Amino acid sequence: MFLMGLLAYTGSPRKMLIIGGIFTVASALVYFAFMAAWFNLFLIIGHARWITTALGVIAAVMGLVNLKEIFFFRRGVSLMISGKAKIKLGEKIRLIITERETAVMIAATAALAVFVNLIELGCTIGLPAVFTRVLSLRQAGFWHKYGYMAVYNVAYIVPLAFIIALFVFTTGRYRMTEAHGKILKGISGALMLALGVLMLLKPEAMIFK
Repeated sequence: MFLMGLLAYTGSPRKMLIIGGIFTVASALVYFAFMAAWFNLFLIIGHARWITTALGVIAAVMGLVNLKEIFFFRRGVSLMISGKAKIKLGEKIRLIITERETAVMIAATAALAVFVNLIELGCTIGLPAVFTRVLSLRQAGFWHKYGYMAVYNVAYIVPLAFIIALFVFTTGRYRMTEAHGKILKGISGALMLALGVLMLLKPEAMIFK
């Protein structure tokens, strides 16, 4: 949303579509690599129960922090990109917007996607960690599990693609408000809290055959 908000000022739907599309694809690849690293780490660790318990605690705590945003938006502990990080992102995005060479713009956008995903790892660590932990415990083929991770990443980029399409077709007139942010945080918080509690109380229920 931050990226597209700045791109709206270019007045060029084509540039918005190119940059937004490259950003989305690069983000998916980075996220997949991140999940693959988690997955292989869990394969090495094995079935140690304390790992599952620790992930349950982390997911539950992150869920509570996100639910807190409904009533105390951006106050106290928050799983959102900080103001300082946004300033750095803004500077990088402005350089991309003013770039005239398409190849350079694409490369810079891909690099930005890597940078952004690294910054927000701490904010998004919960769900992929839980997902890959469950996959590592499931009785299925190695490449079958990678297929599940690919499906997860497709679902991950659907909202990004939707945001890009919304900005392009409305020429940046639609913007996310604080109320929208609270709703999204509430949904993600409730989901993470439920998964965390399930991993703590009955983790076997998540390991389907």
